[in-house]
Amino acid sequence: MKTIEDLSQEELLALDDEMRVVMIDRECAKDGVPLLPKIQDAPVKPDIEPDVTAFSVDATMRFGRKEDADHIAMELATLQRFTTDYLLGTYSYSGPKCLTPLDKDDVNDVRVNLEHFWSREKYDLHRVELQAYTDAKKEWDTEKKEYNDILKKRERAISFVQDLIGSAYDKRNLEQSIRTTFEEYKSLAGGDEEIALGFLIKAGRWNEDDIRDTLLKPKLITEGVADNGTEEDDGSSESRTH
Repeated sequence: MKTIEDLSQEELLALDDEMRVVMIDRECAKDGVPLLPKIQDAPVKPDIEPDVTAFSVDATMRFGRKEDADHIAMELATLQRFTTDYLLGTYSYSGPKCLTPLDKDDVNDVRVNLEHFWSREKYDLHRVELQAYTDAKKEWDTEKKEYNDILKKRERAISFVQDLIGSAYDKRNLEQSIRTTFEEYKSLAGGDEEIALGFLIKAGRWNEDDIRDTLLKPKLITEGVADNGTEEDDGSSESRTH
């Protein structure tokens, strides 16, 4: 069995989505993290529309007829109303309360709102269906919490696997850039690998060891050229370009 650390660069680049998950699972297994459980979609709430409307006044009183609600709202707007405040600027419910008259603007701002409810008859008609949904949703919430808890524990493994794969792609892109630039310098140097290598190293865009390792891997340059020192390369480059 191979883990993510055992894979070569080529193997890392070849991983598809399924195998990436396998690598993450193997890292989790090493860490003692449970496998991610299967989880169903959340249960669908029954689409049962309310069948009763009411008109609320000041969010505290409700009436079946709008004209009754409007009448009460108009009456309330003419009355002096009060609110309660906690002394000492605290809302801890532990201090004494005082009665404070509402401002005139607040008194006049008495609103009538339309609200929707279920009748007792309709609720009783759908009671079994609603209870089944409530029970299923409670069970799903428990499973979802367990899923999220395990997912949280998988973060180290996920990050570790993604970082190694990302590094493999970064290295591939680096090698491609080095090879492409080397070929450009080689063309500029009339096909002379030694001069092209000198140009590439002297440009300083990449680490010299990375350059040599990259060009030797597909043998874009011969062993003898790669073994030459940078100073000799630079010297030959200078002599041949003048």
